[in-house]
Amino acid sequence: MNPWGCRIACLWAGLCIGGNLIAASAKFQVASLPLSTALEIGQVTFRSVGLLEALLCVALIVLLFLRSHRFRIFCTLPALLFAVQWFAVMPVLHTRTVAIISGSSLPPSNVHFIYMILEFSKVLFLVVAGILLGSEDNPRGTRSNSQLI
Repeated sequence: MNPWGCRIACLWAGLCIGGNLIAASAKFQVASLPLSTALEIGQVTFRSVGLLEALLCVALIVLLFLRSHRFRIFCTLPALLFAVQWFAVMPVLHTRTVAIISGSSLPPSNVHFIYMILEFSKVLFLVVAGILLGSEDNPRGTRSNSQLI
């Protein structure tokens, strides 16, 4: 059992669900909030959540690569998806956000859809990693007395 790996994966998944999925879309549900303000709030939110995600990503990768680990792939896939989001998709979204805040009218784009697919995939892999790391070497899912302490 790798309790720290499980905790980090689950915490990271929860951060993604709360920060990138729920909070990100909630501000656009407020009719009295101007779009430019919602986008500015989104920039701050994504920057903050992204920093925390990066820290959790590094912690999980370091933890798993310090040990020989059979579930490494389920923990490195979220890291790769995070890298694609931040180095390929987010710059495009940032450019669009800045243009909209400055008053430009842009045609619809699939970039948000791509980001969401990556986000849902990342969360799925993190949940799978958390489950696998939490039940590792314990096929029945029960805890021994030494694990209860």
